[in-house]
Amino acid sequence: MSQNLPKLLKKEQTSAPQTVHFSEELESTIPETVDELKTENRKLKEEIAKLKRQNSQMEIDFEEKLEKSQENINQMKEEIDFLANINQQFGAENDQLIKNLDRFRKYRIPESISVRSSPGDSGTESEIIPSKRPKGRKLKSKKIAKTNKGKRVVGNDSEEDTESDDEKNEKGARVSNSNEMKTIIKTIDSEFSLNYDQTFTSANNCEIRRKLIPELQKSLAPKFRPSVTQLTKWLNSIHKSRRATARMRNSGKLPKDLRRVHANNRQNDKKIRRIKAAKELFRKNDPNIIDYDKESLLRMLADRAFHSPEMSDTDEEDRSKTVVNVYDLSWRSAEVSIYF
Repeated sequence: MSQNLPKLLKKEQTSAPQTVHFSEELESTIPETVDELKTENRKLKEEIAKLKRQNSQMEIDFEEKLEKSQENINQMKEEIDFLANINQQFGAENDQLIKNLDRFRKYRIPESISVRSSPGDSGTESEIIPSKRPKGRKLKSKKIAKTNKGKRVVGNDSEEDTESDDEKNEKGARVSNSNEMKTIIKTIDSEFSLNYDQTFTSANNCEIRRKLIPELQKSLAPKFRPSVTQLTKWLNSIHKSRRATARMRNSGKLPKDLRRVHANNRQNDKKIRRIKAAKELFRKNDPNIIDYDKESLLRMLADRAFHSPEMSDTDEEDRSKTVVNVYDLSWRSAEVSIYF
């Protein structure tokens, strides 16, 4: 035991903690370093606080700008809706004015009165005077009024007669439009032809109408400007009639005496052939036709009065044969006659 005691004491001495001693130069620089770090830390804190204030101000400015932009967007939306509403009203008014204009173009002055401009006036005022009464015809009652310059204006008392004349004119215009549209349908490409074996509302005919109606509007302008609804009604009427005829033809129920119908069809077919030929010649700039006005010539060819009638008779020698008589009318020019 006594022998081990010095060893234990020596072991305890070696395991005791040791104190670290800095040099005097290093100890003198520690306070300066601490002060510098504190100063830098304070500057960083101030800079962080400044950045936070700037960030807060930027957030406030952004929110204000965002709110202002949203107000501008809402105001612009309201203005767009307002302008769209005005545009829609103008469009409806414009459509109504076009309809009124087309309707007024069909009006005419009744035969019982005529219009004569005064020679000394600027043309803004005119005098309406009654025309001479034909023999055997009674004049309608008239109302006479005086203008500021003492001119007499003569008008009809009966509004019913005027309305009946307007209705007749409008009906005549509808018939003219429908007839011209039928001719156009037969002269345009086959892809625009309605299928009369199917119903008018079938998918195939709806697709054909979608392409056909713009072509009809383009061809009828500028003389006629029918709406899509009006053209659809006319096409429906034509389809209904031709579908019924096709079904009767397929069932063998058509009447035997179709002499007049056949004559009209032949004349109409001839008219359509000539229109197609004229369009093709204009497309190719043919020298025989290029000197003529295209619109006037096509309008003339569409008129049945400019085509000679074709009537068929049974051959006296052979009853199974039919003779088609083509008449050389006196109003034909020498240039046209060479083709007959």
